[in-house]
Amino acid sequence: MMAGKQHPRALQPSQANGFWVDSTQSRPLVAGVETGGTKTVFGLAAVEDPTTILLQHRIETTSPEETLAAVDAAFASWTASLPVTALGVASFGPLDVESSSPTYGTIFDTPKRKWEGISLLAGLSAVAAKPTVVYSDVTAAALGEATNPEARNENLLYLTVGTGIGLGITLDGKPLQGRGYPEGGHLFVRRHKSDRFAGICPLHEDCAEGLAAGPAVQSRMADGEKPDEILEVVAYTLAQVILSGLYFTAAETVVVGGGVSSIRNLREVTAEHLALLRSPTAPPTIRAPRHEHSGLVGAMRGAALLANAAP
Repeated sequence: MMAGKQHPRALQPSQANGFWVDSTQSRPLVAGVETGGTKTVFGLAAVEDPTTILLQHRIETTSPEETLAAVDAAFASWTASLPVTALGVASFGPLDVESSSPTYGTIFDTPKRKWEGISLLAGLSAVAAKPTVVYSDVTAAALGEATNPEARNENLLYLTVGTGIGLGITLDGKPLQGRGYPEGGHLFVRRHKSDRFAGICPLHEDCAEGLAAGPAVQSRMADGEKPDEILEVVAYTLAQVILSGLYFTAAETVVVGGGVSSIRNLREVTAEHLALLRSPTAPPTIRAPRHEHSGLVGAMRGAALLANAAP
């Protein structure tokens, strides 16, 4: 059902809302959810080990009302019958992540028009009784990937390349997020010397996203660009986004995920460009995500941080 660690003991079913729970569970737990453009995943983990998913559900992302109602039913069941201490929410954006804001957890102007103006927290009744943290989906993914037990204070960059380009950062093992969160897709980059593609970002045309995100790759293919040419330009563009992040964070780890990352040898060629661009310090290794649902893991890690900080 998922990549990464699994709990060795099967959970027992409960009749409550048809969700699988273990009524004998005594360890403090956290619950998390990641809403995506096509799917939404939510689950449970122990506070002491939030990267081991005890229980996970996946549903299609439909209307805000239907999707949040399904998540809310699970959360309500879990918080009523299990020792759930905190909740973590990760979502596509633009998203209000400032905890003191009256619109905390609200999705702003988004291409997913049905979700524009939707308050995720208002749609989840369980948050009224439990401490809750909200992250952008990519920030949560970065937190989910910063799980190396030998590097608890890891500085990590997570770059997702799909419909857009998103950037998440952890510093000393903590997510970089305050009044907002990092934005990497709209960085202005130097164009590859062979590139004649105009760019398709509606805001900037030839920013990184306009040159190298999924829709740009599809447009390049439709224009007759060869796969090797696309690989070279996309890798060169992504290397510059990563380089910008490294200059400001000195990250030890770089993770590249998203649909475009499945292009053959993309990470390797990106690493080659990064090595040429970043001198004299040796660049970090670029790796694939360890978790199938890094954002969900990150949401639960954030909830665990919140639970551990509680008096």
